[in-house]
Amino acid sequence: MLPNEIGNGEDGKPNQIEEITRIYGEFQHNAKRKLEVDGKEQDVIVSKIFDNEDFGYWRITVERPLRLNFHVSDERIAKLENETAFVNLAESKKRGGIALREIEEGKQLQESIKEVLRTLRADSVYKNRDEFERYLTDALKAADVKVAAPLKKAIMNALAERDETADICTDKDGNPEPDTDLKDYENVPLKDDINEYMKREVLPHIPDAWVDESKTRIGYEIPFTRHFYEYVPPRPLEKIEQEIKDLEEEIRELPRRDCFICFAGETNRAYPMILNLIQTINTSPALKNPQTDLLDILNHTKSLFTDLAQAIDLSELSRPDYDYARSEAQFIFGGWRWQTSEFYVWRLFYDLKQEVFTAERCFLDDSEPVCFIGDLERDDLILELYEEVGMKDIKLDMQPLKQLINKIRDTSRPSSGIRGAPQIGKVYRSGNCKVFGVVWQSSNGKPHYQGRPIVGIQNLVHQYFDPDTCELINNLPDKKPDVAKFLHNDEISFINVCYNEADNLKLDLNEFQRGKLHEILRQVAYEQFLTAVKMIEQTEAQP
Repeated sequence: MLPNEIGNGEDGKPNQIEEITRIYGEFQHNAKRKLEVDGKEQDVIVSKIFDNEDFGYWRITVERPLRLNFHVSDERIAKLENETAFVNLAESKKRGGIALREIEEGKQLQESIKEVLRTLRADSVYKNRDEFERYLTDALKAADVKVAAPLKKAIMNALAERDETADICTDKDGNPEPDTDLKDYENVPLKDDINEYMKREVLPHIPDAWVDESKTRIGYEIPFTRHFYEYVPPRPLEKIEQEIKDLEEEIRELPRRDCFICFAGETNRAYPMILNLIQTINTSPALKNPQTDLLDILNHTKSLFTDLAQAIDLSELSRPDYDYARSEAQFIFGGWRWQTSEFYVWRLFYDLKQEVFTAERCFLDDSEPVCFIGDLERDDLILELYEEVGMKDIKLDMQPLKQLINKIRDTSRPSSGIRGAPQIGKVYRSGNCKVFGVVWQSSNGKPHYQGRPIVGIQNLVHQYFDPDTCELINNLPDKKPDVAKFLHNDEISFINVCYNEADNLKLDLNEFQRGKLHEILRQVAYEQFLTAVKMIEQTEAQP
């Protein structure tokens, strides 16, 4: 991978073609040459020798068994309304009187099923699917309610919830059924034995896992990071922090638009890892493709971060630092997985025992995806945040952000590692993401974006949250602006849709309409700015 033109000895350029040919002919592993890197001459490894199989891997599908409990309660009975087979009972593809009769019969069957289930309401929870199915079948039969197999399956689905303590669900042959939500993938080196890999890397953590051999595939990749990365001692923290401030927005603009990553811990560890992640996604058509599963991006991130962590030179560190150096940074990675239509959030951290980066999917009470990480492992603020969010007997919505803002504002704990203006990103179900600013520290504060104050024309670029309400601030003009000369016809039409006949901003605009209107007006503001600059230049050019 050569970013620049290869010199051929002409026009004063070094004869790199001749040198590359010489290196190839010498055929030496880890051969070095003195090269200029960042203005300094250094010994650099220029060749490595591998077998073809060194680049190969088995792509295995790791399954885990489905475990369900069954409970008849009003809450679970209500879930029948989300089951297609149950809803379709009260629908008909026919016309006229026949359709009306089918619909009425379907509604009666729906009510009969609900009535049977109401008689079964109890505190008991069944943890064996076959046992509960027999119980349900007997109850329907006793009430003379006949249901087809698809409808019976829908009833079972509505009354079921995943439960790690429940018995394993099996098929008609007694084989465990896989839980699609727990499916994972692993890349096993081609030279490694899959069974030995499972015993060493997987089964110690999830002993009930198995490999679906019918889905095993062989793939090849050249992991440049793993084979060619050489650890370089971190530069001064002050310099890295300054670079982060200069590149924060670029880091947020990930090549994949359906996910975000953030970090806590040592900046000089986390920052290069995130930059490497961005670069590898940017240069890989497969990873950048929005059709690629979010789990593949997660597995790539774990593998890449593991390679980078293990490349750290520990020879000059003392024993306590030795154990800690590779785990100095942790991450939150999350996004929208279109295959399951769900938001996923994982905590990524270096497992000192297994010596790999691992991912822990985060939930709050097995429902909402919520995760907090901090610079200080001993800081009880993280535990407080989990506790306070969990106590809210409402849909989470913006509640975690509200609690985080309260902790940041709390000046009674000056030693806290939580400080500064919040950085807010949102992933949409469409597979797109957006970064928002916040006015800080109150609704009367100054606009901040990516943790930094924003001034001047940059203020027009972003949308901002009010930290007091955790709602977006309406920074759209209440009256329709006269901007037609700057816009195309379709943009003018869209603005007319957003304002009523009295030229007042409509109050019922959805988030998409507000966002698009904001982008159009931002474009207009910049055009007006350029026009003003041009007029100034013309004035200054006059004698």
